[in-house]
Amino acid sequence: MHSGIVVLNKPPQMTSQQAVTRVKRALGVKKAGHAGTLDPDVTGVLPVFIGSATRLTEYVLADEKRYDATLVLGSATDTQDASGKVLATADASGVSEQQIRDTFMRFVGPVTQIPPAYSAIKVQGKRAYELARSGIEVTLTARDIVIFSLEIYKIERVAQIVRVYFHVRCSKGTYIRTLCHDLGEALSIPAHMGRLVRTQSGPFHLGQAWDLDYIKEHTWSAVLPPEDAILHMHAIYVDSDMLQNVLYGQSILYQCEAMAPQDLVRVHLVTGELVAIYEITDFQDGRCRLSPKKVLWQVMSE
Repeated sequence: MHSGIVVLNKPPQMTSQQAVTRVKRALGVKKAGHAGTLDPDVTGVLPVFIGSATRLTEYVLADEKRYDATLVLGSATDTQDASGKVLATADASGVSEQQIRDTFMRFVGPVTQIPPAYSAIKVQGKRAYELARSGIEVTLTARDIVIFSLEIYKIERVAQIVRVYFHVRCSKGTYIRTLCHDLGEALSIPAHMGRLVRTQSGPFHLGQAWDLDYIKEHTWSAVLPPEDAILHMHAIYVDSDMLQNVLYGQSILYQCEAMAPQDLVRVHLVTGELVAIYEITDFQDGRCRLSPKKVLWQVMSE
């Protein structure tokens, strides 16, 4: 196998690109990319696409992410996480558990969020964090996100600091450190994110994730097949005769059930290998006509 997906359990103190480089070195491949950047201090699920599987990243359903996070009430930082410079402190010991829970509930649902200045968002061709580190004031545009659920599982009090441990399920583009900062503002207490672990990104979850040492030792046995990135698509299976039509990028007719126009379909050989991605364009005589979006067989077989 020369292509596939590694679900990496990214360690701390490492950028996402550095992690990809380590995976490439462990597997002896030249081409790889990740889906969904993690900040250096954040650990957890980082899907790394290997070889020709990088052509599938645009089709991954990564609209939903899950995290295990810690909110620290009592101090705010310039980066909104524990790595930053402390900007403000306050005694958080007076906040009640009910106040915390009520405030959390106010953030469930559609939310407008202003990304942090120390982020990888580009501003006039430069990363926002590069400008911020140079002392240039950065103002980013607010974005609409969705917090699907917030679940507090522990509240810890130590002197004037309160730590709130919680699970969050959210849409892509959500900054959990900004969520922590905004929760603090809603409580009128300086706050930052103390710890963050991504437990799920799209279809990939922490139970599938391997540490770098495991990947070095087991190499390709740690790699998932490319189609695991697109299991949300309907699958159809073609024989060797129909395969020729697919390889030449021709439209095909197929008996379709529970499908609709513009649905994407993953095309496999009857032996299981992923061949292509097709799109349903119309229906004809009880069958659906599919047109090619991306033919993968040649590159996946390299």
